[in-house]
Amino acid sequence: MYTNYIQETEEWWSWWLTEDYGKRAQQAAFIYETDESFASREDLLNYITETVSAEQVQVLDQEEYNRLETQNTANGVSTCSTALSDGRRMVLHFHSSLKQERMSFVNDEMYFLSQIQAGLPGPVCILNNDTLTIYPKDEKRGGNSKYR
Repeated sequence: MYTNYIQETEEWWSWWLTEDYGKRAQQAAFIYETDESFASREDLLNYITETVSAEQVQVLDQEEYNRLETQNTANGVSTCSTALSDGRRMVLHFHSSLKQERMSFVNDEMYFLSQIQAGLPGPVCILNNDTLTIYPKDEKRGGNSKYR
């Protein structure tokens, strides 16, 4: 059950970040194509970077974008992109720390058990790896009740 919970949470976070980063990319593209108040392209990209909370924003032609796609992004950076009206791609880079912080939270088994028990009336029994655990804590014995 705990393993399924970790996997489902991982999948949910991946989906959520994809959706979130995609919306940020759309917002960045809209700003890039419509805001004419900046004196330089560099100032505009800095503004977009700040607005969408990205680490970096790049505007690349298709060839540059294809080279970027083949690079390994296992260095803790997530990227997303969107097409611009002139055929180029806008690429946003984000650190993966948000997901890592959230998943470190989720990977704590006590956090998992507290989430299961939260809001449920009475005790909760969990069978995990042939161990039966009863929550909340057994106040008479001063700890969680565990039986095999």
